[in-house]
Amino acid sequence: MAKKDAIRDKHLSELSYHILRFTNKDIDEGFLRVCEIIKETAKERVQLLNRKSP
Repeated sequence: MAKKDAIRDKHLSELSYHILRFTNKDIDEGFLRVCEIIKETAKERVQLLNRKSP
């Protein structure tokens, strides 16, 4: 990962964003798996946010 990416990722993480990275090869060879990872990560993040809500 380039230094510029690391700086951007750090900033976004500080804003509570969660960064997922996939290579073109990951998408080309396993598109449905990539979609599943995104779906599961989103579900986990929503559950985490719901636990933090008053």
